[in-house]
Amino acid sequence: MAFVAVISLKDTIRRLLNSPHISVASSTREILEFAHERVESLQEALRTYDDIRNSSRGVMASDARIREEARSLEDAIESDASAQFLSQSQIHGALSLNLHHLTQHIHRFAETANYLEHEYIMELNKPSDKEENVAAAAGVTTLTDSGGNECEMVGLSDQFLQIRKLLIEDVNYQEFNSTFEIDVANFGQILYTIGIDGMPGIENNGSRIMVTARISADFHCIDFHKMRFMDQEESWDLLRKTVFDEQGCPPQLVKAGKKIAENCEGLPLLILTVANQLSQVQKNLEYWNQVAEMRNSVFEDALDELYEVLLPTYHCIPQYMKMNFLYMGAFPRNYLIKGSKFGNLWWAEGFYDLPSFNAVHLLASCNLVVVRLISTITGEAKACTLHCAYRHLTKKEAERNKVFHILNTCGDCSIELVETHRCLAIHQNVLFAVKDVHNTIASVAAVRSVLCMGLYHRYQVPICSDWELLRVLNALSIRFYEFPLNLVNLILLRYLALTCDANLPCSVSNFWNLQYLIIHQHLRIKSMVDSSCLPMEIWDLKELKHLQIMGRNLPDPPIGAILPKLAELLDVGVQSCSTKVLQSVPNLEKLRVQIESAAEYLNWFDHVSCLHQLRSLQSVVVYPDLFPEPIVLPLTLSIPTFSLQKLSLEGFGFSWMEMFKIAKLPNLEKLVLRCYAFQGEKWDANGIVFSRLWYLCVEDTDVVQWMAGDGTFPRLRRLTMKNCYNLEEIPRFASNDEKVEASSVIVIELVGCNPLVETCAKQWCPSVIANYSWK
Repeated sequence: MAFVAVISLKDTIRRLLNSPHISVASSTREILEFAHERVESLQEALRTYDDIRNSSRGVMASDARIREEARSLEDAIESDASAQFLSQSQIHGALSLNLHHLTQHIHRFAETANYLEHEYIMELNKPSDKEENVAAAAGVTTLTDSGGNECEMVGLSDQFLQIRKLLIEDVNYQEFNSTFEIDVANFGQILYTIGIDGMPGIENNGSRIMVTARISADFHCIDFHKMRFMDQEESWDLLRKTVFDEQGCPPQLVKAGKKIAENCEGLPLLILTVANQLSQVQKNLEYWNQVAEMRNSVFEDALDELYEVLLPTYHCIPQYMKMNFLYMGAFPRNYLIKGSKFGNLWWAEGFYDLPSFNAVHLLASCNLVVVRLISTITGEAKACTLHCAYRHLTKKEAERNKVFHILNTCGDCSIELVETHRCLAIHQNVLFAVKDVHNTIASVAAVRSVLCMGLYHRYQVPICSDWELLRVLNALSIRFYEFPLNLVNLILLRYLALTCDANLPCSVSNFWNLQYLIIHQHLRIKSMVDSSCLPMEIWDLKELKHLQIMGRNLPDPPIGAILPKLAELLDVGVQSCSTKVLQSVPNLEKLRVQIESAAEYLNWFDHVSCLHQLRSLQSVVVYPDLFPEPIVLPLTLSIPTFSLQKLSLEGFGFSWMEMFKIAKLPNLEKLVLRCYAFQGEKWDANGIVFSRLWYLCVEDTDVVQWMAGDGTFPRLRRLTMKNCYNLEEIPRFASNDEKVEASSVIVIELVGCNPLVETCAKQWCPSVIANYSWK
């Protein structure tokens, strides 16, 4: 991870040089600019030679030395800077910085970097180590018969038929010869197996070439097929037939066996590896229950075998994606990793030169993650979870590269294990309450990130506050009764996430580096109307990009005060939506508002029109109530330049007649209406046009009759209806655009709706997904 360490060092130097809060002495500026130039050169060299991706021991040793040298210099710079800033924390005005005494250290780093860069390049140009036979390493027998005899295929039969169809039935050979293009430079790195078969017995059809790759191939060919994972039934069939052959599984082992198969998460190679181990031991219920509950070493041993098989896949991906991939391993098993949260943590870590906004999508394309949530229209992965086999790989590689260390038991907390890591992933938050563990963790001076990712802990534990170089503290899963005042000395914090019912202190102004501030509530004791404001000093945090404050509001700013970088303001009350506040966050892109009652403070909608960069607006009525008559929507957002792309409303009880005001929003693409956002038995959408809307979600409404004319939804591609029990039919969304045939591409999802709606929709829409809890 030399590449990442160099990027982090570069970012630290850049921040010190460019911060408006710091007055840098001329001698210090000169030496820091020299260091920045040298680091940029080293980074460029690492990037240039990334395509070689030599995994030899010599390259890995050079990589480790570069990593440690970069980290050593970064520690020295930040430690000295932090000490100077803390001594000046009570002084108003710009902080001063003098690092002249580090001149010799920086020059030594430059000399060492020159030597290591040369050594690194020499190692990269050597032949790489030969890869071992991965199938043999896993101890898995092939399912093919070398004598040409037919073998039974277990599971994935639909995948076999699709591939067979591609190979035998659907090939246009003239087109094949003219369009099959390969990026020769990368072909050897992604290639796993080439099979060439003359296909005897198929008259005059020529040969076929099938290429299987570790990652989604970066070249164009006629057909590309991505294999899916096995479902639970297929997984159990493969496990059962591998362990018992034709004998059949004893009835008493079926329940445990199905759980064992489920724990393999649909990966055939893992199922076979576990099955081979089960075949070699006594088949009794006690042992199988231990395996199912992961109380013995069977799964750990199987994952260790697969580690050697999957490692070449990891070596094939670029350096910047390696860090994306490894960082995901810090999250617990089956944890749904949201792309937005991942990106925020990523930026706070200081990895600015590494793309994070599409990291989930990139890793999904490389078959390294199991994608759980995907936009069916754009194909962009919104969230994912790591497969257990890849998570095991990330854990081992992260430990080897000193990326993070997971603390799950007291045995993981020895000083020998934690002292060399800069990121600690706490999967058991209660460990902080163990005195010896607490003291050990607190003693790790170089820690930069603490990720408390365990189950929510409702009682306060004494979290450490001695990490003077800490950048990221993600502790939403730990409850604090009072805001921990000792945290305000962590002036290098960029990301702070806590669950705390108490007010924030004025000393939050010490967090002049803070970019992400997230404060959740354990219990909502106060009403939203009477909720407290943040301290006035919140307006001093000029680096803030993301502010989420449940149950609190932004106070009106002092004259001339703004938060120029704030892009996301979430879960505030309507008091935060005054004209003074919104005009002081001019670059806001996402706003989420919680209000007490739909009948109050509706004029805040008018204030939002001053936010010319706003892309997403969400508003939730915390305690919704149906009114005898629908209320009027005071929406004046439909000015020609308004940039809103997503609107989400919940619990307002507006009249459907007011929908024409929303239709006037010129750039609206997504509309979400939940919990009687609009009420009334009739929604007549004739005569209005949602010109750019492609996603519509209607959830919990009393509408009975819905009418829409041709062209009302010309670009609609996905419709989701949930718990709309009274609705009996969905209008056909015909397009007035001859180039778009809406019925051929629209997807309709129905959850808990009247079955008549499904019948109606299927008459004109081929893609209807229905789910009924009562069936």
